Amino acid sequence: MKHVTFSEFENEPLREPIDIGKEQGGPGATPSQIAYLGRYVTSVSASGVRRTYKGTNRKRLIWTVEFPNVGLDEFQLLEEMYHDVCQGPTYTFSYTDTDGITYPNVRWIDTELRATRVDPTTYAVPMQLELEDNISNVPQTV
Repeated sequence: MKHVTFSEFENEPLREPIDIGKEQGGPGATPSQIAYLGRYVTSVSASGVRRTYKGTNRKRLIWTVEFPNVGLDEFQLLEEMYHDVCQGPTYTFSYTDTDGITYPNVRWIDTELRATRVDPTTYAVPMQLELEDNISNVPQTV
């Protein structure tokens, strides 16, 4: 599977799913990079002393996927979804990754939608998404 699907929008539950990466029939999505972040905090003081501590026992699952060949119609749908439906990282949605597995409660990480215009009708679009279930301000005990 070389595309992803956005569906089940928290802010607009009756909205039709959006497929990204199918329209151009080109290379589609790059393989998703998955990172587990946010367990440790580290800093270096002015005197050069490094301090490190464990901030949480919870994992933050972050996907980075890039589409080198998004058509103009797909890009306009993506813009509408990002700005109007999800309102950036405000509202969640379900995300079907390039592996074909659907993950609920996903949100954008970035506060802006980035794209590079390849030609007048094609864009390269990177995305960073995070599983909401892994985000918490409440300390967890082991």
